[in-house]
Amino acid sequence: MSKPKRLRTILYGDQRVSNEELDLLNTPALQRLYELHQLGLTDRVFIDASHSRLHHVIGVLEQAERIANAIIRNLNTDPGRVIEYGRPPSAISARDLARHVSQSRPIIRLIGLLHDLTHAPYGHTVEDEINLVVCKHDEPKRQADAFYRLLCQYLGWLARDAGVSEGRDALGELLIPQELTVFLDEPDGPPPVDWSVIASFGVKLLGRQRTHPNCIFWRLDANRIAVLLANLHVSMTALLHLELLHKNSPKAKHIPDEAGFPFQKVIERILEGYGYKSFGVETRFQPRRDAFMLDH
Repeated sequence: MSKPKRLRTILYGDQRVSNEELDLLNTPALQRLYELHQLGLTDRVFIDASHSRLHHVIGVLEQAERIANAIIRNLNTDPGRVIEYGRPPSAISARDLARHVSQSRPIIRLIGLLHDLTHAPYGHTVEDEINLVVCKHDEPKRQADAFYRLLCQYLGWLARDAGVSEGRDALGELLIPQELTVFLDEPDGPPPVDWSVIASFGVKLLGRQRTHPNCIFWRLDANRIAVLLANLHVSMTALLHLELLHKNSPKAKHIPDEAGFPFQKVIERILEGYGYKSFGVETRFQPRRDAFMLDH
C-alpha cells in the first residue's frame, strides 16, 4: 500500500493528497480539468492569469481542510452550547457537531475536488454571458451525468489494473461489460446506459478483491474502496444541492430528482452487495444538517 502523496504548489507549498484523492485525480474526468482555464479569457489581458481548473480544485482541497479545522476549533471553545439549525429548527451540541465535522473531513475534501467537474471550456463565458448552453454546469442533471462518468471510469480502470479484460480473467469469473469497455476507450463518449450492469460488475469486482490477494496495482484495498464509494455518494449528492441551498427562490431545474440518479444507484447497489453496513440514513447527506459542507 503506497503512502499518501505530496503535491508541490506555489500557494500552499507541499499539499498532502490521500490515495483515495489520487485515484480520482487520475481519472480522465478530472484530468480534463488540466485543459480548462479557470479564468476564461482573462489571460488575454492579464497574461499570468492562466492557471487551470485542476490547479484551482487542488487549492480548494487545502482551503476546505483549513476551514473544517477552523470550524472544529471554534466549536470546541464552548462544546456544551446548543446550536439550532434548519426549519423547523433542530438542535445539536457544539461537541457533537465538531465530531460530525471532523468525521466529514474526507467528504468535505471530495466536495472541493469535484465541484468543478462539470465545467466546459470557457464555461462561464459561453453559459452565463453569451448563453450558448442551455443546461448550466450547476444544474443537478448535468452534475449527475458527470459524476456517473467519473464513477464508471474509476471502476473500469480498477478492473483493468486488476487484470480483468473483456474476456474471462484467470479465475474465469469476471469480465468488464462491453459497453463499459467501449466507454473507457473513448471516455468522451456516452457512458453506459444500464446502470444495473455497472453496479453488478462493481459488486463482483470488490467481492473478488476482498476474497483474494489484493491487486498490487491498486492503491487501496477493497474495504477502503467501499469507504471511498460511500464518501463519493455523500459528496456528489451534496453538490447536487449546491444551487438549491444558496438561493431563496430556486428554480425547478435546481431541485435534484428524488428518484435518484445512476451514480447514486450504482454506489448504493455496490455497497449493499459488498455488505458495507456503515452507509445508513445518518451517514448519508442531509441538506438541513450538512449544508455547511457547501460553504467552503
